[in-house]
Amino acid sequence: MPSEQDEQALKLFQQLSEKLKSAPPAGAAAAPADFCNTYSGLRSTLQGALTFIGLIPIYGGTIVSALKLLMQIADSACKIKA
Repeated sequence: MPSEQDEQALKLFQQLSEKLKSAPPAGAAAAPADFCNTYSGLRSTLQGALTFIGLIPIYGGTIVSALKLLMQIADSACKIKA
C-alpha cells in the first residue's frame, strides 16, 4: 500500500503531466511569451515536485539543483518573483 508521501508525489506528477499535455508544442519558433505563459502555469507544480525528485537515489539532489537553476533562469526571463 502506498504511503501518503507516495500518493502526494503521484498526484503532483499527474498534475504536471496533464499541464504538459495541454501546453502548446515546443518548436524552434516558439515565442518567449508562449514559454512564459506555459512556465507560469507549471511553476507551482514543478516547485512542489522538487521535494519528491530529491528522493531519487544517487541523482535526486543533482537533478533538483539543475532544475532550481533552470527555474531561476526562467523566473528571471519571465520576470516572475519567487
